[in-house]
Amino acid sequence: MEVVGSVSLVVLGAILGFVATKLSSWQESRSRRNLLIGMFKYELRRVKNEFPTYDESLVFHRDTLRFASIEKLIEGNCLSYKREGKLIQELLFFRIAVARYNDFVSVSNYTQNCGSMSNEAHREVFNIIADYHLLVREIKARITLLLPNEIPEVGGL
Repeated sequence: MEVVGSVSLVVLGAILGFVATKLSSWQESRSRRNLLIGMFKYELRRVKNEFPTYDESLVFHRDTLRFASIEKLIEGNCLSYKREGKLIQELLFFRIAVARYNDFVSVSNYTQNCGSMSNEAHREVFNIIADYHLLVREIKARITLLLPNEIPEVGGL
């Protein structure tokens, strides 16, 4: 009888240890998810809702858009492909649009600083940048609708 009682205690201890490990892992995953989504919400605010009109008398300089959290959200295990596939898809589209926007912004900024560009060429590049910025804003709007409301933006802003 003592052996059965000892074995039962060992089995119960193993089960409780397993449950505690799973609970701790779930809590860590949840915390990572909440932090990354909150950070992404904060980073999304960098995407302004408007784009300036072209003024040939002004030097046009734009900052590139950088998102520290997007790769972790896409590549990590924070989002479920089954439950949040649409969000992941929009994040992939967003990453592509931001990369294209950044490419043209970098070319424009570099050319203005180190080279020369005719006003017509500069206007054309500006218009391409404006088009990509519009695409980024459109995808941002779709993503914002898919992000969980219960997770606040980092910094509470």
